Amino acid sequence: MLRLILLNSLLLLSGCATMAEISTLNNEACANSFREAMVSILIGWGEEPDTAHSLAQSEYTQLSSTNIGAHPFRVSSPSTSYVFFFMKNGDHCELKLAERQSAFWRSSTNTWPWLATRSLEECSCREY
Repeated sequence: MLRLILLNSLLLLSGCATMAEISTLNNEACANSFREAMVSILIGWGEEPDTAHSLAQSEYTQLSSTNIGAHPFRVSSPSTSYVFFFMKNGDHCELKLAERQSAFWRSSTNTWPWLATRSLEECSCREY
């Protein structure tokens, strides 16, 4: 949790990015875009497709029923933990992977480029 707070603070202080709150996740097209983006990122970092789909569905269920605001969120597989956040880009959102930590090593960034970025063309975000 402390790591998420520090990441949030670094992002805000760096001026490089402003976290946003996804506002249309309950829209079916946005939900599909979110799940597809998360699956793509997770598979890109070595998760098995079944695991990636399960994690994306689980996180969608959690995010669509809880208002996390403009904050990073953690997704964990059996072997790896990921920290994501949303960023507004024009009239749509982007899903950003800011940190990945496995039992053996950690990758993180608070500057460009992010570990992974996927556009959520069907989703709208609000900056605060």
